[in-house]
Amino acid sequence: MGGLSTLTPLLLSPHERIVQETATAINYIVSDSEDNKNAVIADRGLDDLVHAAQKSGPEAQKIIAGIFLDLTFNSEIRTQMAARSSPAKAMIELTKSSDEETMRLSLQTLELLALESSDMICAQEELLDILLALPKRTVDEKLYLLAGKVLLYFAENKQVCENLLSKSSLRESLRLYSKSKDAVLHKVIVKIIMYMVDSKEAKAQVQQMDLEGVLKIIKDNATDRDVWDMADEAIELINTDDDLTTLPTLSTIEKLHRMEPAAGTAAGNSSGNSSGSQSSLIDKKEFDKKPMFGSKTSLQMDKKPQFGSKASLASSGSARSVNSFKKGID
Repeated sequence: MGGLSTLTPLLLSPHERIVQETATAINYIVSDSEDNKNAVIADRGLDDLVHAAQKSGPEAQKIIAGIFLDLTFNSEIRTQMAARSSPAKAMIELTKSSDEETMRLSLQTLELLALESSDMICAQEELLDILLALPKRTVDEKLYLLAGKVLLYFAENKQVCENLLSKSSLRESLRLYSKSKDAVLHKVIVKIIMYMVDSKEAKAQVQQMDLEGVLKIIKDNATDRDVWDMADEAIELINTDDDLTTLPTLSTIEKLHRMEPAAGTAAGNSSGNSSGSQSSLIDKKEFDKKPMFGSKTSLQMDKKPQFGSKASLASSGSARSVNSFKKGID
């Protein structure tokens, strides 16, 4: 594979046709074997790919986006890529493409890099703006889900989440995402908002931005029992007076556990009426697929759908048991 050391520099050519033909050849090579993948990034191969991703034309960029995704599936190469910011910056450049396939491939690569190093991804502030602007650029709901899953990493990071809350486009972006019919995306958006109310100050910002309205849209469009329940519980969390800031070193679920004794037996009884399994959404590698219930018209914003009814929860107020919060919360 010594010929690769002379092949990848051709990606630096000022001639678009040469770059495209070279990218096509490399694409075949990396898809052939794991050894070939390592050979491609050896020496300055990865740097050459980064350059081409940022400087080449649309057709070559699409091919290069596919090469990066293929390389990222290799755990050793993914670790090398996550240790540097340049591959992520190259993928961010590709997410700006008007070609939806290029956008899809680059967002998938960014998600894999985030799984390897979320801090490195969260340090890319430009990416945050791109993710928030994406629903205004496309109506492809598959891209919405990919963008939402990457956005979730920003919400999980407390320091970066403060920056996220300062974005004027946040509410409108989440509102557009919430209009999707994808139940998994709905869960992602609910979790993003739940991460934002982890402190008293952040909760005040969430209330001021009326992110509760986003949750109501999700409830109104939910065709999944867990989605409706998660959104309903997130609304209550936004409006409760319980101060979670007194437990700064604990995770969200641990804080909720600490609040449970104050919930009282009445709330404990109401939690017994909860239905469905307690599934976790925090593993962004894979989301549980839930059965569909009811129809769109049956899930109105102001009344609970017939499936999974928890009538007793309505009277429990801020004292309700936090057991039901365990769905989808890490």
